[in-house]
Amino acid sequence: MSAGAAACTCYSMGTSASPPRHPSPRRRRRTWCSTRRRRRASAAWSSASPATHRRRRRAYLRRRSTWLTCTPGIAWCVTLAVRRLNVDGVGRLLTDGWFGGASWSPCGRFLTVVAEPKAAPSASHFAASAKGEADKEATRGGGWALREDWGEKYTGVTEPALFVLDTHGEAGGLLRLPLPDGVACVGQPTFRPGGDGGFDDLHVAFTGWLPQPRKLGMIYCYQRPCQIFEASIGGAVARWVGGTEEEGATAEVPVAAVTPALRLARSPRWHPSGDRLAFLGSAEGFETHNGPVFLGIAERGDAAAYTHRVLVPEVEVLEGGSDTELAFPGIWADALPKDTWAASADGSTLALTSAWGSTPTVLLVDAATGAVSRPEVSRSDDSGRSCFAPRAAATVLGAKDGHLVVQSSSPVDPGVVEVWHNEGGGKYQAFSAPIAEGDTITAGTSNPEGPDAVSPLAGRFEVLRVEPDVPTADGRSDPFEAVLVLPSNPDPTVVVVPHGGPHGVFPTSYVPTYAFLVERGFAVLHVNYRGSTGFGAAALRSLAGNCGTQDVSDCLAALRAARDTGLVRKDTAGVCGGSHGGFLTGHLIGQQPDVFGAAVMRNPVTNIASMATVTDIPDWCTVEGAGIGVYQGFGIAGDGAENPLAAPDEAMLSRMHRASPAAHAHRVKTPTLLALGKVDRRVPVSQGLEYYHTLKGLGVPTKALLYPKCDHAIDLPASEADHWVNALLWLEEYLG
Repeated sequence: MSAGAAACTCYSMGTSASPPRHPSPRRRRRTWCSTRRRRRASAAWSSASPATHRRRRRAYLRRRSTWLTCTPGIAWCVTLAVRRLNVDGVGRLLTDGWFGGASWSPCGRFLTVVAEPKAAPSASHFAASAKGEADKEATRGGGWALREDWGEKYTGVTEPALFVLDTHGEAGGLLRLPLPDGVACVGQPTFRPGGDGGFDDLHVAFTGWLPQPRKLGMIYCYQRPCQIFEASIGGAVARWVGGTEEEGATAEVPVAAVTPALRLARSPRWHPSGDRLAFLGSAEGFETHNGPVFLGIAERGDAAAYTHRVLVPEVEVLEGGSDTELAFPGIWADALPKDTWAASADGSTLALTSAWGSTPTVLLVDAATGAVSRPEVSRSDDSGRSCFAPRAAATVLGAKDGHLVVQSSSPVDPGVVEVWHNEGGGKYQAFSAPIAEGDTITAGTSNPEGPDAVSPLAGRFEVLRVEPDVPTADGRSDPFEAVLVLPSNPDPTVVVVPHGGPHGVFPTSYVPTYAFLVERGFAVLHVNYRGSTGFGAAALRSLAGNCGTQDVSDCLAALRAARDTGLVRKDTAGVCGGSHGGFLTGHLIGQQPDVFGAAVMRNPVTNIASMATVTDIPDWCTVEGAGIGVYQGFGIAGDGAENPLAAPDEAMLSRMHRASPAAHAHRVKTPTLLALGKVDRRVPVSQGLEYYHTLKGLGVPTKALLYPKCDHAIDLPASEADHWVNALLWLEEYLG
């Protein structure tokens, strides 16, 4: 966003409003070309054809421009950029679902965004003498100074801050809001609704993360201490618009802590009245990278002070349930929907998506009593599709006036997007293929089809209840689940797929990469071993310090349960996983060298001891791998360490190695394919290369794919496609 930010306006389909006109192409081209001539005064550039100029101009604008899109409520809209503002002092705009976010003010004029402030200028000691004022202010020799950032996916992001943009253009640039005292960075902003549109009604709630001795990886790490704050920004915005607030300066605004008594509080969502907000929180927090949270309500009292109450508490152990259905496991959600309060017209009910065992489930929560229920949905014709099966996934995409927009899918059906029309009493009538016509939402009863439509697979899925072979440390033997996805062909070879994390869950939703394997004739077994989310707090905590033993045992028990169904081959199997799933893949082929005929590993943890000092999450290595319940001062020096950032000692390194696949690598016989992202900061590429060379030295058939621009996810389209085609060919070659 260093060159500009886009102010956006939404024009609803069917309305008479039209976007303002842009400057003439000739004027824009003349301005752009003159700028480029100053930068590249060369004969080659001057003699370029008009077509070359246009191509370079489009590439330049793509690099230097950021487009903000806004979809308030569940309105279907066309979003058009109508003005481009040059903004100094702002770096990368954050639009992800963790730090990032954008929120419109109630009056529709101001937009708050999250961005990385531009770093102070620096120059080499050997640079030419400063000529301009900006050069004179540059820090000599600071160009290569380390600036700690937030790790994987956030390289270069050091101090995300809130900025306010005036879409009317009366105020220049962006207004930066200050960080509250004792806060390292902020995100997830949302304007408080209500008021008459004046400056005094401008209040923003946001999440602030607390500082620690060093910055650790943030993405997928829900244990980082954080709180919710409210900033009253009306006075600062009035001064800014009136020209009395210095452009580029950080505004002075009053900030109140909404959840000061909690260690974790995130995902603030305002009630339409603006007098309370919902959030996800935990009083004591947790050291594992994910864990249980409660659904809370913070209410404004006298003097704008807040009090909070727990609406839906955490669930420690699942009690009750049946042979076919788990008891309610508590709230397991990364974030609340933006319009979570719109599940009822009067704001008395919240809607959210939470993991209920292996199944993403739509929940309705009574805001007064905390009673949790599931919608009762009817359809005129479900065509027998598996995306409407009882254990299929359902995810809330939006809500308005009590009606819900929901995506439904299953492991063999990409599913549909539906409008669930509220019939009252918790009952809904579902309609698919919503279409916007002006201000009215209409719905048909079938999905659009075309040459690019993705059809359901000719297969099915089952959710297996698996009894563990070994109890947890506290003696519990609660069952876990595995999702068996079957192709249409009989007696398929099964590929065991443990998920990453380890505290995540493989949902009963459509995942194209694994559907690809099923379409090619493999059965896929997603194992939600003990330690997965969606099964209660005690089950999740039981895995910390037992990685490489308890989860390995659960994977083998799940494989046996799948074979006991008689639906898959019993003579061979494959195994495939990424991150912690790759960690388990290495353990499985090392501890059980005769069970698996082929293995595929994606950015796997293979040696915790050699990963501990180079990963962005060293706390994972101690809490999950070495079994130290509390990450000691954000260092890894062991008990009684005085230096919170010390390197691990000999005893700690030995403990980490024993918990690693590297400890069993000498027994591996399984042909193994590794896919590695070269810029992975979560599990550095050295982990996979170390394992590759070990297997190669043992004479085990092995191959490594190295993607130079990919991080931990390997999610660039060309790289992801290449990886999965290679994975399929590898499995077909060695499993038949």
